[in-house]
Amino acid sequence: MHGTHFLPEETQPASSLPRQESSPHPVKPLTTTASQGKKKEGRRRMDVEKQQAASDQQAALLEKHEAELKKIKAQVRDLEDYIDKLLVQIMEQTPTLLQVRSRHK
Repeated sequence: MHGTHFLPEETQPASSLPRQESSPHPVKPLTTTASQGKKKEGRRRMDVEKQQAASDQQAALLEKHEAELKKIKAQVRDLEDYIDKLLVQIMEQTPTLLQVRSRHK
């Protein structure tokens, strides 16, 4: 295809074109690059602060969970020791309790 060519009588001077009226909708004015830079810097700083706060919360939560896990492991160890001692006591005093009885007669 060839490019479109306009004849001089088909073109109009800019002064004869219809003028655009202002928009009925509010239009936000363009901001300067300096204020945009400050806003971006402020947002970046807030993002970093949020990330730091989230990281601090995660670290605190991790410490809390590790302490709980340590406590639970100690309780499990105590229960295992108790069961071992109980089993030894049963083996010494009444070993017949541990015998498997056959159901076939």
